[in-house]
Amino acid sequence: MKTWLFLVGLSIGTHVFAVTSISDFSSDLNTSFEMEAKSKFKESIQVLEKARSKDPNSYILNYRLGYLNSISGLSANAIEYFNKAIKIEPKSIEAHVGILNIQVAKGSWTDVKKVTQEILSIDEFNYIGGWNQIRAHIMLGKYDVGLKLVEKFLKVYPTDQTLLVQKAVCLGYAKKNSEAIVAYKDVQALYPADPTAKSALEVLK
Repeated sequence: MKTWLFLVGLSIGTHVFAVTSISDFSSDLNTSFEMEAKSKFKESIQVLEKARSKDPNSYILNYRLGYLNSISGLSANAIEYFNKAIKIEPKSIEAHVGILNIQVAKGSWTDVKKVTQEILSIDEFNYIGGWNQIRAHIMLGKYDVGLKLVEKFLKVYPTDQTLLVQKAVCLGYAKKNSEAIVAYKDVQALYPADPTAKSALEVLK
């Protein structure tokens, strides 16, 4: 009797605590990819929502649902699913970037700054998080803060075009014109066709 109860308890415990893997949903994922390729986003979402009802704590299903809702223009739903994915995998930079892309598209720069801070708390020199936080500071008029951050990132990415331009932009908006001119010339030295540097130097002259 005790042995029977033990086996039943073990069976129940195994069922409750079973951990699903990505491959457990390979059929659902394949179907959703096929629907997505045909731009049938609603149907793709429905497939994964049905799969998610079996395992609400699946990272891949929540992440994919966040992505699909995002490209469908359903921002609120997308953020909800990305946040669920983050609760499951708190250090998932890709899920944070999913939210970041939505906030950038909306021009919600305060939210962009918040999300990028979360990304940089996970990875101090994450490139996507870094240059987007610099952009947020520029858009919020915090040029000195943006300049300090861009100089930090240029230590890691010394010849990066985007960062070099952002440095020059911060200097220009901060009215440090002579330094901005030098910074834009640095951009042109490495990237002669850069349109921002060309137009800015014409104005600063």
